[in-house]
Amino acid sequence: MQLGRSTVQIATFESKKQRACRQAVREAQSFAHRVWAEAAQVGPEASLATRVSVLRLFALTKQLHDQIDEAFSGHAFLPDLGPTSMVNRCRFNSYFELHRSATRLLLKALRILGIDTWDDPLGTVPMQKGADKSRANATQGVVKH
Repeated sequence: MQLGRSTVQIATFESKKQRACRQAVREAQSFAHRVWAEAAQVGPEASLATRVSVLRLFALTKQLHDQIDEAFSGHAFLPDLGPTSMVNRCRFNSYFELHRSATRLLLKALRILGIDTWDDPLGTVPMQKGADKSRANATQGVVKH
């Protein structure tokens, strides 16, 4: 029996711990949006309360990564199934997406503090047209004549 790729079927592959991780990431994203809005109101000179919130966001990001690893037993794939099986593909996609979401929270915290993350391997920071593209091409060894 071959399973389809519907969301309902993919969701059945997730354990309770994995669903709890997904919910924790959503709650952390909500917290990050509140911190972002608070920092936008204060401006570049972030208040002490904003800095404390960013520190909490750093700790929350670390906890999320640990919780994700615990839910997946530290493995993106189940060892007794092939890597191309539907269960392992869904498991890997879920594992990677949860870690990527947690990493995006870390990048958002860095942006709140004013740290530029333009050299982003996950592609979570959109490149601006013009100078940033030429700067990105230079880091990749692309030379225009």
